[in-house]
Amino acid sequence: MYSHKSTTTSLPHPISDLEAKHYYYGLYYKPVLVARTADDPWERPIVGNHPLKAVWEDNLAFRIHDILKSKGVEWTSTDVARIGFVGESVTPVPIWIGVKPNTLSPGDANKILDVEVEIRESIMTRYISPKLRKPIDSFYPTAQLLDPLTSTLGPFICNASTPWTDGTGGFYVTDDNCELYLVTAHHIVFKPDLVNNNSRVNVALFGTAAFTNYIAQIKRAIEGKRIIVKFQERRVKEAVEDHDGRDVEDTVRNDIEKDWGNIDNRILGYVRFSRSIEVGTCPNGYTQDYALVKIYSSKIDAASFTGNTINLGTQIAPDEFTCLMFRNPKNRHPFKYPTNCVFKVQGMVPDKEMHDPTIMDQNGEPCLLLMKRDNTTGSC
Repeated sequence: MYSHKSTTTSLPHPISDLEAKHYYYGLYYKPVLVARTADDPWERPIVGNHPLKAVWEDNLAFRIHDILKSKGVEWTSTDVARIGFVGESVTPVPIWIGVKPNTLSPGDANKILDVEVEIRESIMTRYISPKLRKPIDSFYPTAQLLDPLTSTLGPFICNASTPWTDGTGGFYVTDDNCELYLVTAHHIVFKPDLVNNNSRVNVALFGTAAFTNYIAQIKRAIEGKRIIVKFQERRVKEAVEDHDGRDVEDTVRNDIEKDWGNIDNRILGYVRFSRSIEVGTCPNGYTQDYALVKIYSSKIDAASFTGNTINLGTQIAPDEFTCLMFRNPKNRHPFKYPTNCVFKVQGMVPDKEMHDPTIMDQNGEPCLLLMKRDNTTGSC
């Protein structure tokens, strides 16, 4: 790599293919030099604290961003870089601009004067935290364990700044721009006396206790599988498949702790709107307790997003669950247990039916069937 002297107002020398390829020799990703304003690459610049240090973070970087945007430059990053070999006491401190590959020619870049700038080809990749998963069929050994990480209804959520208290998310809605929101209770993401319309409140998947309990649940499942394996091994030698299943759950636990253990990776979005809790509002005297959470698109995979669905899980067998839906032989409704265990929520119960149910219980009395899923009970 070359060092150079201070810049001049004359046009810089053309960049040769050899210089473009090897100017940043030593950097592991070997960026290609597009242009630089120094006319002599051999003399070293000033030593010590550079004047850029005082102004870069203040406003210079943002002004450079504005200029690049106004010129239509497809830039990816801007840095102040001191690059040299180990043992060198003095190295250049240019403004280092990254541009998308093949979007800026050396001729265009060489029009920069009076400031030492180096332009390289670079691609910026943002770190992406894990997305919510797609529900999997119940016959997979990890189906129930992975359910809390899916986009089905009833996610365990918390205010990211107060992860010691948590609750359950409600249902999804979208606006005219197809932006996704989660409706939940105000008291889950705020203290009762607080209102939020302006300041951002991040909402995360799992509070501290809920995530700890979740990992403990996986560990209990692993231990339970070990007990089953040992029991089956005493009965038949062909219990190897169960043993493999145990290894799968170990892998799932390790992956979840790595990807979701940090609460920053569990942030789903932020509170977009919420009012204070009020009792006896509206003509019907309902309690007002809600919050609208804007879900980050980075947390949702459009191909696997389930929308307003409930994962029936594996706690209640399909035949038992179906019988619960038909408590009285006189009831006739088209319920079929979904083969993927994901039950789609659709429609609303009319006010008339709320007061005059059309379904009978086992004693022949009018009733409403209620399916509940929350942080404490799961599906029931």
